[in-house]
Order: sequence, then structure tokens, then C-alpha cells
Amino acid sequence: ALGGLLRRLAGGRRVVMAFGANRDKDLAAVGKEIGALAAELVLTRSRNERAADPLELKKALGAGGQAARVAATVPGAVRLALEIAHPGDLVCVAGSFYVAGEALEELEALGRVP
Repeated sequence: ALGGLLRRLAGGRRVVMAFGANRDKDLAAVGKEIGALAAELVLTRSRNERAADPLELKKALGAGGQAARVAATVPGAVRLALEIAHPGDLVCVAGSFYVAGEALEELEALGRVP
């Protein structure tokens, strides 16, 4: 579902993704999908105790995760994704609802949400 939506939204543009998931997810399966979608990937973890360590995520991505960057916090991942994005890139935050909520807080603090 995420793959199809991102391909339609991106319309050929590069995708820069901040991503974090919970440990109870199939990280290998998720990793394959996001690794294929993102030109630049920033791995992170939410404040939730079930959050997977970003280094676990990087390992689950295998070869596709070698170039992934790691941010200790979701706000840090959001800022890094925005910083490395080129003009015209699509910046996406994906993963758990906890990551989405923390990202929204950061984007609001940065004045990036209308």
C-alpha cells in the first residue's frame, strides 16, 4: 500500500524517508519495501518502549540499509530528512503511528504544517 501511494505521489521525484517501526513487526519484510522506495533513508525510533532500535532496522534492510542514516530521535530524523532533501524531492515519514505523531509535532514546531 505504501509503495503504490508513494510512487503516485512522487511522480518520478526522489523520495527521502524518515522511518521507524516497532520491534514486533516483520522488520525484514518492511525493510525490503522501504529500501526499494527511498533514495535517501533516515532510520529512527519513537519514544515508545516497543520501538525497534534504528541499528536493528538497518540490519533488517540488508544491503539496502548500508547507506541509511540513523537519527536517535524522530525530531532529529525529520530535521535530517528535510536537510538532505533536494528541491523538488518528496519527504515522507513512515512507520509506526508513534513515529508519525512525533514527526507531526516536530513539523508543527518547525512551521511546516499549514
